[in-house]
Amino acid sequence: MSNSSVRQYAASSSNGIVADGYERAIRGIAAKLRVEIEQKYSAQWNASGLIQRWWISRKMEREINALAKEQAKHISKSALY
Repeated sequence: MSNSSVRQYAASSSNGIVADGYERAIRGIAAKLRVEIEQKYSAQWNASGLIQRWWISRKMEREINALAKEQAKHISKSALY
């Protein structure tokens, strides 16, 4: 069975619950935050060199992770998604 047929089967017989719902929720929150954080640091990013960009990217990741964790604290890891 190919990947596309597996997905079609899963979509047609699914009850709407996904196995990795919590992780998807966190990734969704982080994706929205990433746009905001990248805009926040865009001027600094454009004016920096290679080493500074590495440092800025680490700083952005820390900020994104902290904000995502804060926004996701109301989401239960044991809930069904």
